[in-house]
Order: sequence, then structure tokens, then C-alpha cells
Amino acid sequence: MTILFKAILSEAVLSMTVLFKAILSEAAVLSMTVLFKVILSEAVLFMIVLFKAILSEAVLSMAVLFKAILSEAVLSMTILFKAILSEAVLSMTVLFKVILSEAVLFMIVLFKAILSEAVLSMAVLFKAICLRLCCL
Repeated sequence: MTILFKAILSEAVLSMTVLFKAILSEAAVLSMTVLFKVILSEAVLFMIVLFKAILSEAVLSMAVLFKAILSEAVLSMTILFKAILSEAVLSMTVLFKVILSEAVLFMIVLFKAILSEAVLSMAVLFKAICLRLCCL
């Protein structure tokens, strides 16, 4: 997910740089307004898609890990039923809680980072548009 996040972030920065250059070179106020609306909707769509991808990845990872833990617990139960059963149940509960809280924390941090990046980018673009309008 780190590589995916870096790729998405660099792609977003590149896209915003290209759009920013296009805005600076564009002279028509109407075109800048339309382009700003496109950037805003694109940023919102991008955040929704990324959040869904992170959520589905976290759910998939937890399902695979839970299946592995469950199969390990079943194998262990055949060796020493009572002791291993209580230990496996305790371990699975603790591990599942840790994984779930870690995934939620990661998604919150990532969503905040994406949101602040989008807001910062929009603020810069808005200032550029205002400066461009003042210069006309």
C-alpha cells in the first residue's frame, strides 16, 4: 500500500502541476472556472476511489489473516484440545483487535493526508486564479 500510495501521490502532484501550468497559460476567465470545477470534482473522486481501495485491501488482508489463524488454531486443537483452544481464542481475539485498530488508524491518517493535500492544492490554484484575474 505504501508503493501504491506513493505512486498515486506522485501522479496527483504531476496532474496538478500540469493543470496548474494550463491554468497559468490560459487567458479566458470562463476556461479557468471550468478547469477549477474539473479539478475539484477530480480531487473528490480520487479521494473516494482511494478510500474504497484502502478499505477493500484492509478487509481482504484481515480475511486472509483470520483464515490463517483459524486453520492454525484447528491444527493445534487436534494436538492439545483444551489448552490450545483457550489460547487460540485469546490470541485470535487480541490479534483481530490489533489488526482492526491498525487498519482504521492507517485509513484515518491516510484520508487526512489526502484531504489536506487536496485542500492545499485547491487553495494554491484558487490564489493563482485570483492573481490572474487581478492582472487582467
